[in-house]
Amino acid sequence: MANERIARLVGHAFSDGYIHTTKFYFIYTNSSSVLHEYVNRMISEEFGDFDVCQRESGKGVRQQQFSAKVGRILYSHGAPKGSKIHQSLSVPTWIRTGTEKLKSSFLSAVIDDDGYVRDERDCMQIVLKHAKIKPLEDSLIRYLQEIAQMLESLSVQISEVKHDQEKIKRNNETVVSKRIWITGKVNFRRFRELIPIRHPEKQIKLANMCI
Repeated sequence: MANERIARLVGHAFSDGYIHTTKFYFIYTNSSSVLHEYVNRMISEEFGDFDVCQRESGKGVRQQQFSAKVGRILYSHGAPKGSKIHQSLSVPTWIRTGTEKLKSSFLSAVIDDDGYVRDERDCMQIVLKHAKIKPLEDSLIRYLQEIAQMLESLSVQISEVKHDQEKIKRNNETVVSKRIWITGKVNFRRFRELIPIRHPEKQIKLANMCI
């Protein structure tokens, strides 16, 4: 069953998606209706039609909850379950060493969900930032290095992993974030050609950065 749709859905599970630790529901949380429709369509094409629970997160962001069947299959293909900030992550080997299309499908989901595109005249970047609790800082670096290696395998040059910030949460956990970024029109054009993001605002900004 490993294919481009599964690779992209696994990418969403690494980002704005969430697989329930015990019940295996797959929940997708994002403010973009375009991404919700696309995720819904991919799941329907891959798994068939079934009921979807529509709701909002505690912060008022749209959520869709899909069957545990979806969560179990994504988990069997390397998607994480439970809190991602509290566990080590690694891109599944079948994606990381797979075809160009498998890599680009995974990466497009990650950038659609967690990346941001800066199109200011004096600062044009595609940025990806992730965070984990402080004891997992090394794991965070390795995960972002895997993402960077996948981009470089597609001839998209990217920065080294850099420190972003540290925050102390209300429960006294220290959370550290790291980032990587892409600059330069050659890289923007290569990225746009090979990694088809769906987020409409990011699409527009990226198109302007390629001119």
